[in-house]
Amino acid sequence: QSSIACMWGKTQEATALLVALNYFCQSDPGFVLEEVGLCGAGLKVNQTDEHSLLVGATPDGILRHSDGRIEALEVKNHCPFYVPYYRKGTSNYKKFNVGLRTFSEMDIPLVSAHYVPQLQLEMLCLGPECRSAVMVRLTATRGALIMRMHRDDEWIDEMCYWLLKFQNDFVKRGRPPPADHFWNSTRYQKFVHRTKELCEQNVEMVDQVPHEMIQRSGDRLFFLD
Repeated sequence: QSSIACMWGKTQEATALLVALNYFCQSDPGFVLEEVGLCGAGLKVNQTDEHSLLVGATPDGILRHSDGRIEALEVKNHCPFYVPYYRKGTSNYKKFNVGLRTFSEMDIPLVSAHYVPQLQLEMLCLGPECRSAVMVRLTATRGALIMRMHRDDEWIDEMCYWLLKFQNDFVKRGRPPPADHFWNSTRYQKFVHRTKELCEQNVEMVDQVPHEMIQRSGDRLFFLD
């Protein structure tokens, strides 16, 4: 099931990028969506000595507004296929159903907590002038959501602290981390709770794009057979 979701996300990425391009061009004719590869975090973070990190991020694009602002762009595509579960928790992996739920029926936050590190790291790697990141969540038949997460430099500094600690404690020593390896630390618990708070305090809803406004290849069947 996870491989199908990954394939779906990859094939639908271009459509989700078009959602962002079409939406922001409506209000800003000078808006540009730029292609981007791997971005390093800069010399402030990436050094060659043993006490520093070597990190980078790959946004799905860079939003460059006509007023000079830049934002990281990350797109997520909700796979409509899921494995049906039956009584006693069993499932049939040879059969898939198609889910057509609306965003309200999904009952999930605008930006889930596990996406916070990805978005904040992308902002870090695009440089100090990047103060926000846009996430587009695209469905197969229910349109798209556009959200914006604002940068939190204190959280980013704390993220780098824990990344460096993980590198020194486990990566350089060549040993796998135990389960919940940092959880006994009060500082780490505060970091995790702050991560959850960012989903509630640093995210704004930009707009909901109806399905008929999604640029696709026309009125065609989902499957060729």
